[in-house]
Amino acid sequence: YGCEIFLMPAVTCRLGPNRSQTRKAKKYWGPAKDQPPSRSLSALSRTITGQQWHPVAWRNADGGKRTTRIGWLPIYVLGDLNEQTGDWPQTWLVVDWPTDHENPYHLYLASLKVPPTAKRCVQLSRGRFAIEQFFQRDKTDLGFDHYEGRSWRGFHHHLVLSSVAYLFVLLILLRYKKKLSV
Repeated sequence: YGCEIFLMPAVTCRLGPNRSQTRKAKKYWGPAKDQPPSRSLSALSRTITGQQWHPVAWRNADGGKRTTRIGWLPIYVLGDLNEQTGDWPQTWLVVDWPTDHENPYHLYLASLKVPPTAKRCVQLSRGRFAIEQFFQRDKTDLGFDHYEGRSWRGFHHHLVLSSVAYLFVLLILLRYKKKLSV
């Protein structure tokens, strides 16, 4: 009857006493004992050598030129271990660390099928402006913050409708700007 104490009296009076003893077995998934200890992402980011850094430049939303350096390392995250197969998928630690900064600007994990490129990494690291602009406009102008329902499905329905409304407004704005420039 297992180790469920609260079920034993009811089962025992109907079926008789428990004839076999069971034990709880602990399954342990993790690195082998002879492996080096795990390290933090910050500590791993400091192991990137000079040849692994890629200088990148881009234009900011205000038109100014920005520069940084991007580096990446293949790592294996303990939480990604597939317990059925024992496979560990490769994950990339991507580090955005400007040369004049004491600490990294951004550390993140990327599950990419191909090795990352500097262009893709800077898009992931510095591409927040468009997302923040979307949420700001969606909340103030298009009613994204007016949802008062309680269901998960209803929230996502509201999210899709307000996103489509934002895309419509953006399309009209871009068409208008194109006509002005011609």
